[in-house]
Amino acid sequence: MRRNRLAIVAIAALPLLIAPRALDAQTLDKQLQKALDAGDMDAALKLAAIDESPADVRFYFLDMVRECAVEMTCKVALAPLSAKAPRALDGAELPAPQTGWVVVTQKSKDGTGSGKTEMPYGTIGGKPMVLGARLTAAKVASLRASSNDSLMDEALAQGIYDSKLGERRTDWKKVATRLGAGGGEFGAFLVRRAEALKKAVAANDPDAAAAAGGRWAAMVFGAEGFEGPVPLKARQAKLRAQSMRFLRDVKVLGGYQLGDDAMLTVEAVDGAGWTARGPILVSRNEDGFDVAGDLTIAYPK
Repeated sequence: MRRNRLAIVAIAALPLLIAPRALDAQTLDKQLQKALDAGDMDAALKLAAIDESPADVRFYFLDMVRECAVEMTCKVALAPLSAKAPRALDGAELPAPQTGWVVVTQKSKDGTGSGKTEMPYGTIGGKPMVLGARLTAAKVASLRASSNDSLMDEALAQGIYDSKLGERRTDWKKVATRLGAGGGEFGAFLVRRAEALKKAVAANDPDAAAAAGGRWAAMVFGAEGFEGPVPLKARQAKLRAQSMRFLRDVKVLGGYQLGDDAMLTVEAVDGAGWTARGPILVSRNEDGFDVAGDLTIAYPK
């Protein structure tokens, strides 16, 4: 269960800090432990500087809180910076210098698995905080400069799986039908889905999300899990965490269709409030339409 996260950070007290601040630093682990035990996302967010972080960082942090309350038994401890070398952040940076690690040791309540989450921490405004990585100015500029056409070309070059051929096809631009603004029925589905998920999040309604989001959402937010009924509170926690990854205000600029698949270029807003754009793969099956892949990029507005 080791997670591959865009860094999250926390801070250990240094010997040279004045006593009150050192005492504050030593309570970070206790405060986070309390929040994780209760599954209190609001309390945990007060301990984390992730307001400038991408949606995925925010999702992983909130989902850790959810897991520790529902699925895992978690123990929080602080470790010095020397305990582990800082991660190399490609195109990202921390909002404050790292001075230590918050280590969350996890064991599944059913005894089937275990893991460890290591989050860097530092001091912001005199308060020890878990630090979420943010994009560097150079990375933001690079993302802004990426054209929608180049993002589509990159996605098509990777190939799209053709179930009839049993292999990836990289010749879409030659054989697929070009779609205009709106993306036809594939695009109309994508817009409806995004709007329905937005409403489900606003209403804190996992049943609505399960109905709107296709097979994946039905599995994640459904009232029945592999081991029986899933409590509403647990499903609502999943919805809050996953909403960071949802796109809203979707505009379909065009794309390509080949048979029952369409690669669409979209512009939208993600759960962090950032601009999200690029290609999304929508497929049609016996149950209707569903999202099959997402290669969008995101950056602050």
